[in-house]
Amino acid sequence: MEDESQINWKERYFELLKRVEILEAENKWLREQLNNNSNDSSKPPSQDPYRQKRNSIPSGRKQGGQPGHPGHSRAFVPPDQVTKMIDLFH
Repeated sequence: MEDESQINWKERYFELLKRVEILEAENKWLREQLNNNSNDSSKPPSQDPYRQKRNSIPSGRKQGGQPGHPGHSRAFVPPDQVTKMIDLFH
């Protein structure tokens, strides 16, 4: 440590003041980053802090197509309108 008689207190005071200003600015920026969510940043909703989980009530059914549900399929084209046939099962 330096001898107290050689310390320039005024200069030291301004150095510390500048350091406090820098730390306060960094603290402000970090707090803003902490408060970001998917509404005000490019984060996806899954990254939101403290996000609410959906409270869905189970219906008792399994996921996916249920028995009796009409399926969705592509309509067959008449053979005279087909331009090319590819046999996928060799």
